Amino acid sequence: MFNINPESMIDSVIEALEGAGSTVSEEQFFKIAGAINDEMPGVLQVIVQGMAEHWRTEALKAGGWGSKYAPAITYEVEGNKGEIYLDDELLDKGTNKPNIMFAMMMEKGVRSWSIKDALMKSDKVKIGKDGVKYIYIPLPVATPRKKGQGNMQSHFGKREMTDEIYKIVKGGGKIPQGTTLPSGQDVSGLTKYNTRQFHSQYGMFRCVSENSKGWQYPHIPAEPIFPSVLQEVDKTINHVITEFLSAIVKEFSG
Repeated sequence: MFNINPESMIDSVIEALEGAGSTVSEEQFFKIAGAINDEMPGVLQVIVQGMAEHWRTEALKAGGWGSKYAPAITYEVEGNKGEIYLDDELLDKGTNKPNIMFAMMMEKGVRSWSIKDALMKSDKVKIGKDGVKYIYIPLPVATPRKKGQGNMQSHFGKREMTDEIYKIVKGGGKIPQGTTLPSGQDVSGLTKYNTRQFHSQYGMFRCVSENSKGWQYPHIPAEPIFPSVLQEVDKTINHVITEFLSAIVKEFSG
């Protein structure tokens, strides 16, 4: 979250007024100051709206969870104050999770955690004849990326089918046992299925029991976007304010 208001632009304003002060009369000077005060809310709106769009664009360009991060970015402008922030009440339509959660995962990274322990707490867990708890889970696989499509989304676990495999499953076929991706990942049983929302998805199902080995979610390092956005704020404010003040000084000092 960051705020933009006249105080954050004061250096640019003072510099322009000082520059104008040596070439204009007292009457012109006060007209310039008054015009700046009157027009500042509109300029602020332009800056805040533009920076919010820039932040969203940077999130989307980053790939991964960026498509779920971007919708959380919003802004408000009231009088001479603008605020750009992550809305913690917005929910992602696909997962019903707060969009801000995906933003924080990108900004701060994700610590390693036990997938198995989390799955065993699900109300969908069953108990086998041997008394061992188990659950079947889908593992989604991404379709082949088109040229220029960008990074693969993280929720596919970096699983991306080849063109040959895609030709089989898109028509309803099922990938035989022992099939692996070029990365070495096993995609045995990969097929096309429908989600609860009746959306087509590609993936395979795996059984996880309380005796299963592994199933540890890896540590994911942070891929922060916000620091670079803040740097762009300073550049944008300087550029817009300089252009705005130059126009005001030119108008009232002619």
